Amino acid sequence: MLSSNISRILGANRTEFSVLGGNLLSAAKGSLPKTVLVASSRAGEGRTTTAVAVAHTLATESNARVLLVDADTEAPSLHTCFELQKEPGLSANLDGGAPDSIMKSGIERLDVLPAGDAPEQTARALSSGGIVELLRQWSEHYDHIILDSSPVLTTSVPTSLAPHVDGILLVAECQRTKWQVLETAQEKLLGVGGRVLGVILNKRRYYIPKFLYGSV
Repeated sequence: MLSSNISRILGANRTEFSVLGGNLLSAAKGSLPKTVLVASSRAGEGRTTTAVAVAHTLATESNARVLLVDADTEAPSLHTCFELQKEPGLSANLDGGAPDSIMKSGIERLDVLPAGDAPEQTARALSSGGIVELLRQWSEHYDHIILDSSPVLTTSVPTSLAPHVDGILLVAECQRTKWQVLETAQEKLLGVGGRVLGVILNKRRYYIPKFLYGSV
């Protein structure tokens, strides 16, 4: 189940999250992407909260089956958000084991795959394209797969994942993240073939994303 803090954020900003879902549909030009990477240039910009919000909105507003995956190799926290065990998680899946490590979130139609307890092993596997087969398998059972990644400018994970997902959402903290920094992050994602759907300005007036901008 969701932690009290995340539940409070979702409840207090229900309208904004509905708008976010609608804008995501618009940015994707009428067809919601199957796989979405939620990224940010650096840590602390609200990326994980945004990933939870997107997954929650798709599951509750669109009646879609959604898998939320913690691919953050620096500071994984989805297990904390949903009060779940961290292991075995994604690291075990990438290693070919623990096929039943996907967990129920307590929210109908929304499942969660925590990070596991081997971040260096996970980062190496993701960098070598180890996620591709898992994405294919998950796509057979879920309508949407949302991946919460580590920061673009400090790890290689987002650029490793970018070519294998249908779209990327970039999260930026308003009045803190410089546009030059955001553009650098975007260029790195585009440079490996990633498709940036848009930018979410976080912490503008609310703690969570207020709205989704068009492409950077």
